[in-house]
Amino acid sequence: MLPEKEIETILKLSTIKNLSNSTLREIILRFKPISAFWGAPLEELVKIGDENFISTLKNTKTLSVDAQIKLLKTLNIHIVTTQSAEYPANLKELPDTPPILYMRGEVLDTDTRSIAIIGSRTPTHYGKLVTETFTQEFVMAGITVVSGLARGIDTYAHRETLALKGRTIAVIGSGIDIIYPPENRELFNKIYESGAVISEFPLGTQPWAGNFPARNRIISGLSKAIVVIEASLKSGVFSTVEWALKQGKEVFAVPGNITSENSKGTNKLIKDGAIPVTSAKDVLEYLGILPIISDTDKKTITLTEEENTLFNILDYEPIHLDKLAITLNLPVQKVLSLLLNLELKGIVRQMPGRNFAKNKY
Repeated sequence: MLPEKEIETILKLSTIKNLSNSTLREIILRFKPISAFWGAPLEELVKIGDENFISTLKNTKTLSVDAQIKLLKTLNIHIVTTQSAEYPANLKELPDTPPILYMRGEVLDTDTRSIAIIGSRTPTHYGKLVTETFTQEFVMAGITVVSGLARGIDTYAHRETLALKGRTIAVIGSGIDIIYPPENRELFNKIYESGAVISEFPLGTQPWAGNFPARNRIISGLSKAIVVIEASLKSGVFSTVEWALKQGKEVFAVPGNITSENSKGTNKLIKDGAIPVTSAKDVLEYLGILPIISDTDKKTITLTEEENTLFNILDYEPIHLDKLAITLNLPVQKVLSLLLNLELKGIVRQMPGRNFAKNKY
């Protein structure tokens, strides 16, 4: 943990408008401790900025940041720099790494085995199912799931990871004291209790649209690769993909229905060179990551002849109970009984309105 004097200096520096990451990185590298630069001679300061910048620094020195320090303590937020032992190892390798991170929770050494799952904010049932299935397989393999806490695919990836007691990291596009979207407050709290929430933006920063491309470079930077599950042609995932390509990360995309708007972006990524995958195992094998739990360790599910027939009729998109009964030429109550058996075996899920769908991809 950084001493309070160092934290005070960083908070003051964060108030300087247009202070570039490169300049801030230079300050952190040049002055140890960081607070030492307040008393540095002029000839040292001119090496990192012009006279206007030096004048701004002098004015900044007198600012009070007591309220921010109190907020850090209240919310248990800690600040790490590129020189901190707690700084995420995967990010340190990047030339455009953020010099300062605000963090709730903890990043572990094992989080170097991270893969990002991103996608549509308005996913279809197919997108939700694929997200949950990929997430399950990644967690079983000991992978940390990285995403952006956004609505849709991000939310499903974080939730499923937590449900399986896996590791997940959320990178947000606002100050770490600002939870966005607000309906994810409970999810935010659960993530930092068993993983980490990270932001590079100063306290109080609102989730402006311009923040998210910068946030996306951190999502990619933390990860060994990114997996795109459902995206329209105007999706924000393309920003993360661009960063991944710049950073030399692999980009995987899940093929989708060619008539679905939510799959046009992912299908385009595949045409443009992204690696098509239909399971998390495909991703792990390509990256050469050995799963902690292999497929042979999974429980074998035994089905009766009737259950097997019904399961083969089902799809990953919901089908109404009445339609299933007509297709099978069986009474509704009999089909419902079979469906409940399949649900208990974990391979079918019941949807609203007496609709049912496969639960495994």
